[in-house]
Amino acid sequence: MHSFFSIVPEHFFQQAGTIPFRQEGENPPEFLLITTSSSTETEKKWTLPKGVIDPGEDAKEAALRETREEAGVTGNALSPLLEVIYFKKKWQGSCHLTLFPLEVTSIAEHWSEENSREREWFSPEETFANLRKVEFQEAFRLWYRERYQESFPREFS
Repeated sequence: MHSFFSIVPEHFFQQAGTIPFRQEGENPPEFLLITTSSSTETEKKWTLPKGVIDPGEDAKEAALRETREEAGVTGNALSPLLEVIYFKKKWQGSCHLTLFPLEVTSIAEHWSEENSREREWFSPEETFANLRKVEFQEAFRLWYRERYQESFPREFS
């Protein structure tokens, strides 16, 4: 529930994002995470590319735009993974996030937010461990199990 006195527009609480991934041949898949805008050089906080669905945009369009802006990658968005609800401390409200798995086909050398964010590829286990929000970890774990028909090692299941 949002505060009655909130100055954050209501549409900000409707968000879309991606789980960017790549897999070359028989190699294990890798997943792209980005640093949050509140990360520092000494404390990197990793997350999925995501953001507000702008008026006139659908969730898939917003997810692809946000991923291009924040991570500098494009690709093929698969069917939506699921709806995730998470608390956004900065706005003091619950956000409804639609996540799309994104098969990355292009990685830009330069991108809109390259001066404020880092990007890095991680193994499935590292991705799970680096995601700070439990809701994102759970969505990632469920999608990974469905896509690859295997679970994480015991400590991540």
